Amino acid sequence: MLVATFGPATAWEGREIIWDVDHFILVGHGAIPAEGVLDYDRLGQLVWARPELRSWVWAVSRWESGRRAAAGGGSPSTAGTTGAAGSSASPGRLPTWAIVVIAAVIALVVLGGVAAALVIPGVVRTTESIADDVMVRAGAETIHAGIESYALAHGGRYPSEGAVDPVGLAGYVSWWPENPYSGGPMADGGGEGNFRYDLSPDGGAYRLTAYGRGGRVILELSGGTDTSV
Repeated sequence: MLVATFGPATAWEGREIIWDVDHFILVGHGAIPAEGVLDYDRLGQLVWARPELRSWVWAVSRWESGRRAAAGGGSPSTAGTTGAAGSSASPGRLPTWAIVVIAAVIALVVLGGVAAALVIPGVVRTTESIADDVMVRAGAETIHAGIESYALAHGGRYPSEGAVDPVGLAGYVSWWPENPYSGGPMADGGGEGNFRYDLSPDGGAYRLTAYGRGGRVILELSGGTDTSV
């Protein structure tokens, strides 16, 4: 499955990054980790085959990092990653949730036409729902990491309510997650594809709640020591 191609401002214009069973391949070079794909994206070098694939690659990167850490492979931020010319061994078989997302993305790419949607509308709706909710979870985890990074830089104080957005967490979140339901950025306040950020009265703890299809709660994350939030 095509994931992304290198843009016209790069020496590798048109070169493809694809997904092959359980790992990414830089065509003409070899296997690369998900974090390597994201490194190219941070440099502004990639053109994504579909916008939602960025969130999916981020989720795969999180899984790869957790797997390396569990195996004692060193720091998740460095183990298994390579430079622009490096490569990495296949990370192994993905867990069930990742396989479901891959199936959903492929279904959306292959079945994207109106005619296909009319033939198997139930399947398309189901795969869309699964993929979109997984992307919301991945986005919430990105925001959660940004909140914790902010606290580390501010003596354990968390962002104020209303400040958890691309401006308030600038420098702590490298790219702001998209709401797969609206197509815009994920936003505070709740609702389908968004999140809600609640801060304790003393600013020392918070709860981050993510909402999936239909506005149902699909993930709750928290931090700090105050249990009153």
